[in-house]
Amino acid sequence: MDKQLIPIPEVECLKYHGTPERPDIKIFVSHRVDFDSEIVSKPVYIPVRCGAAFSKNEYDTMLGDNTGDNISNLNGEYCELTAMYWAWKNIKADYYGLCHYRRYFCFGESQSEDIYGNVICDYISSDEKQRIAIENEEVIFQKIIGTDIILTTPTNVKNDPLHPKNLYEQYKNVRHLNVEDLETAVDVIREHAPEYYDDAKAFLSGCTFYSCNMFIMSRTYFFKYCEWLFPLLEKIRSRIKSSEYSREALRTIGHIAERMLGIFFIHELRVKKDLKYKVLQRAFFKNPQSLSFPTPWKENNCIPVVFASSDYFAPYLAVTLYSMLKNSDKSFFYDLFILSTDISAIMKTNLQKMLKDYPHARLRYIDMTPYVNNTKLVPNSHVSKETFYRLYVDEVFQHFDKIVYLDSDLIICADISKLYRAPLGG
Repeated sequence: MDKQLIPIPEVECLKYHGTPERPDIKIFVSHRVDFDSEIVSKPVYIPVRCGAAFSKNEYDTMLGDNTGDNISNLNGEYCELTAMYWAWKNIKADYYGLCHYRRYFCFGESQSEDIYGNVICDYISSDEKQRIAIENEEVIFQKIIGTDIILTTPTNVKNDPLHPKNLYEQYKNVRHLNVEDLETAVDVIREHAPEYYDDAKAFLSGCTFYSCNMFIMSRTYFFKYCEWLFPLLEKIRSRIKSSEYSREALRTIGHIAERMLGIFFIHELRVKKDLKYKVLQRAFFKNPQSLSFPTPWKENNCIPVVFASSDYFAPYLAVTLYSMLKNSDKSFFYDLFILSTDISAIMKTNLQKMLKDYPHARLRYIDMTPYVNNTKLVPNSHVSKETFYRLYVDEVFQHFDKIVYLDSDLIICADISKLYRAPLGG
């Protein structure tokens, strides 16, 4: 596998902290490099940017999967497994887990599920985190310590909308996947791990699916799984003709790995009668975007400027931004924020293009939905709901000493830094 060798960061969360009384548990949370998602701030969770080798965001402080021995450059095919590989090769722990920026294990009481086995949550808020106990470390430790393998509660694929009769047919029904690739995976298992071949056939002819590549394993089983899985995936990858695959189809290795997890599990269950395992429910967050409060840019010459806009009003905002940047002083750095709930990806792309000639500025978006979700805002023909967002500025920008808030329908004719630096009375 191709690898890039950048030193592993010397950070506390990656150090080994295990003792005989309290083992070291590290649950690696795969995050996207193109999405600012909320993190769960407990030592047991290690947020990792997957595909960090492709990240161009110099402001990211989250750990990336592109240090040490890694396959970060294969993230487009291996998905969250690049974080798993990175943990396997570089990090010491007693228990290793893998989950996603929007999918976590539920450590609390049993909850109702949808047909796919998800406990549906809204935002990664304090209330939702408490409901599924993902920050209750004592409960987490009680659930994990002493087990060999923990997986998510399995689903019966016969309940899928197309009602497949087994896992093989379920894979075949997925529009962007090719069942021949799954057959290739079975052939590779037969040739290179024959002791798992009967398990592969039994698993794929069954209906029980442990989805999403989520698990928690003791060190012994985690290393056994990785040492079995990754060489097989590399052989499978070498046989798949993916040159004309769509972007989603290129994720075939990640999809096959979901099935490989189940194959590995039922094999271990068969050969070790006293395997200590359990299943936990899986939480799915509909809105995993970051609720973190922005922090000031590290330089003293930073000018934070805040706007509020809807997607409809964004073209007018573009004029305001352009006039501000056109008159900006290049000796300052302009940290621009837009408060919004509905600005489209296309509009964000267009606004970002405006900054290409202004390297002394960056643009960030603050999703106001969690702030206003439970508040009744009453707009009218003259006052939009975005007008009310300024009332939340003190809360959103609580780490800032001062900001400039501007309406989004202005023509700015001078450098805004002069306004920011104006002395305030009181």
